[in-house]
Amino acid sequence: MDFSFRDSREGKLCEALCQAFDDFDPAAMATACMEFDRISKLDAWKTQILVKVKRNIEEMGGGGVGGEEEEEVDLT
Repeated sequence: MDFSFRDSREGKLCEALCQAFDDFDPAAMATACMEFDRISKLDAWKTQILVKVKRNIEEMGGGGVGGEEEEEVDLT
């Protein structure tokens, strides 16, 4: 409901996470989290939840783009 949220760092993180989830792309999710974490550290609870979501994406078939081997990014 807050129009300024969409342009905030948190809003952009939420958009990136939703897009990664819709695309079944765990690498995009990890990248979005890393970029956010560089400036504002994610606390342990948020990291734990995001790791669970990332694992669910991987289990649903999001192993990477085009079968290419991608570097694993640890969110912990």
